[in-house]
Amino acid sequence: SGPARTSHHIHRMPLTSLVKLTTVTTVRRRGVVVVVGACDPFTVNACARFTVRLPVKRQEARRRRRRGGGRGANTRNLRCSLYVATVACLTTMATTAASATDVIVVGAGISGLVAAWKLQTQGLSVVILEGRARIGGRCFSTPEGVDLGASWTWPPHERRVMELANQLQLEFVPQRLDGGVRLPGGRAPGGGERLAPCGPDAVRINGGYGALARAIHGKLLRDTVHLGETVKDVESLAGGGVHVRTSNGAVYEGAHIVIAVPPRLAAAMNFSPPLPDEQVERMNATATWAGDWAKVVATYPSPFWREQGDSGVAQLPSLVTWEGADAPELGELTNAIAGVTFGARACGKLAEHASDNVTGLSADSLRVSVARELAAAFGPIASEQLDKVYHASWMAEPLTYGPGKYAERQEDPRATYGHKLLRQSASWGVSFAGTETESASGHVEGAIASGERAAREAAEGLLLSLRRRKNEEKEL
Repeated sequence: SGPARTSHHIHRMPLTSLVKLTTVTTVRRRGVVVVVGACDPFTVNACARFTVRLPVKRQEARRRRRRGGGRGANTRNLRCSLYVATVACLTTMATTAASATDVIVVGAGISGLVAAWKLQTQGLSVVILEGRARIGGRCFSTPEGVDLGASWTWPPHERRVMELANQLQLEFVPQRLDGGVRLPGGRAPGGGERLAPCGPDAVRINGGYGALARAIHGKLLRDTVHLGETVKDVESLAGGGVHVRTSNGAVYEGAHIVIAVPPRLAAAMNFSPPLPDEQVERMNATATWAGDWAKVVATYPSPFWREQGDSGVAQLPSLVTWEGADAPELGELTNAIAGVTFGARACGKLAEHASDNVTGLSADSLRVSVARELAAAFGPIASEQLDKVYHASWMAEPLTYGPGKYAERQEDPRATYGHKLLRQSASWGVSFAGTETESASGHVEGAIASGERAAREAAEGLLLSLRRRKNEEKEL
């Protein structure tokens, strides 16, 4: 019933965020003056409307009435310049107005989701900015739960994946490699563990790694993740904290930021002040794990390869395949053959075929070629019973693969992962996460570890900032 009733929105702001009001209008209600006006916070570039409650002495109110205002004169225009410490939004801010939070996380892959979850469990407010129309990053699965990105883990060596999946009540299934193998020269009675890229003793999550991403996302507070927001600019604020702008023009402010994207994508952001030259150089020189990979999934009503005594492993002209899912024996949602190819030429050829950004469902043009290759290896049944085809060409993903300033090196890029410069935080409130920042061979294990580390850095940074601010307030 009036501006004075908006007091439940009012929050106490730190001294570094005091706002200077210029032209204002006051409304007197029940012993307080409500000030409504355009404001120009030094941390916000656009005007917004705020309400401020300021106590007014009764004697002053009576003096105003005796001057002719009377009870009927509820409003009067004032020109003044004053500072206030308690403000609240009256209307929704425009896209260029800042949205404040404790920690901003860039990227909704596993590392970003883990960092946000850890921070929220400590009572901190978090917003995740994700450029894609989905969560998960390279942990991308079909709707039936077959992986198009990260696929395996190797217990007991990767304990973080096992512990996190168990905590979220996800189940593992073995990657079966026993049985016949299809080769260009014919069928071999075995050898799947040597041909499949996972090697022996691998397991996968029932539902795919996409199920892990969704499970973590389910633990976050509502509206934590903002999709379609690609971060372009990260700027340090004079009074502490960070100012972020996305490609859509949206602005966010926080006390700390966690950059949870591949190093080359992080290096392409505009930082102010800029990151050290040697750090940017190292980021650009670090290849994105699986960045030059592409995966294909073909689903079937039944696991025909098992019925033939095969493992599902095959060497095709364009792919190496394995069993991606089995419903009758392993309890998965579908039956599937999955395959992978490597290199710029192969990825580019696969990227010529369209796919759905959220599900990975392929265009009919790819279905035809996949059916032909699988039939050549496994027989006509592989073409006749083919249900759906999905694919992901990671080199064609601008939010995953960044070529940087360097040509891809021929040696294994994992030797450079975990370098101290990739995880070096900025003193003004910037931390870096992502599997490449850990010495974990580019696996999901590294993504989890980096998210946990970045969450610790952010929480410790906020604590130091709070102590520093209290000291400043005491001095004032």
